[in-house]
Amino acid sequence: MAAHQHTAPEKRRTGIDAWLDERIHSGKAIDFSLNHPVPLHIHPMDYLGETTLFIFVSQAITGMLLAMFYHPVAQTPYFICTTAQQVAAQYCPAVGAVSPSEAWMSIQNIMGTTFGSLVRSMHFWGNYFMVVLVVMHMLRGFFAGAYKYPRELTWISGVALLGMTLGFAFTGYLLPWDMKAYWATQVGVNIADTIPIVGTPLADLVRGGPVLTGATLGRFFAIHMLLLPAITGGLIGLHLLLVNIQGVSAADGLVVETDQGETLQQIPNVPEAAADSNSRFVSGGRPVGNTGFSTAVQPGGDVDTRADRL
Repeated sequence: MAAHQHTAPEKRRTGIDAWLDERIHSGKAIDFSLNHPVPLHIHPMDYLGETTLFIFVSQAITGMLLAMFYHPVAQTPYFICTTAQQVAAQYCPAVGAVSPSEAWMSIQNIMGTTFGSLVRSMHFWGNYFMVVLVVMHMLRGFFAGAYKYPRELTWISGVALLGMTLGFAFTGYLLPWDMKAYWATQVGVNIADTIPIVGTPLADLVRGGPVLTGATLGRFFAIHMLLLPAITGGLIGLHLLLVNIQGVSAADGLVVETDQGETLQQIPNVPEAAADSNSRFVSGGRPVGNTGFSTAVQPGGDVDTRADRL
């Protein structure tokens, strides 16, 4: 199959773009990231990767805001409220009750303000959105054959990112330190403990000991806020680099044949593909694989595949 690509003309840079390009050569990096080949026809499902990246950025921002007010401390001294004044001071939920942990109380303080409630709700629901979007993106890539040569490394890095996403969801679930979070984490760690040979050492490493205690909360917070973001950021960079090098995979039925029987699989760059996809999506679209493209193509020849030609 001959791949036809359109070479974008040299862009004249002005303003801040030219200023940065003269100092750090940013133009080459921008052109490299925008001019990788993509399928001739883009389906809205092909934007799942970009949508997931947007949710990840949202999670990072809201997570940093929440970390400013969250206290990952569960070793609050054992204290029972005996007077109404202690309850009024919010030491305990009721007379005779045990004083809650600092972690749980910090969540209540966050939820007690409008902005805090909004940020935590965005972070809470963003977790579910991200898990669903990553799974959908993976399934889309699987059915589009994105795991095949030469994109095996792109697929492997994507699977690793799925694992990181599940790690975020698991470690973040314990942070409110309520009964539901405690016992759900207990179940999850016990499942890992059943893995032959490595299960028990892995469970002890995650818990910070043989049982789930306040030390586990600090360990989960460190993993959630430091370890997983660092690994995920590197994997996202690798994943995007591989996409730029190999291009986006075209699914069966998303290619176009010319009147000479030659297959056109690629359009020159992302902005043109996005413009073509958006215009067709807004206007109701045309049948996939039937664009009326009838330009005669010579084998090995260049083809002008700009969006306004499609």
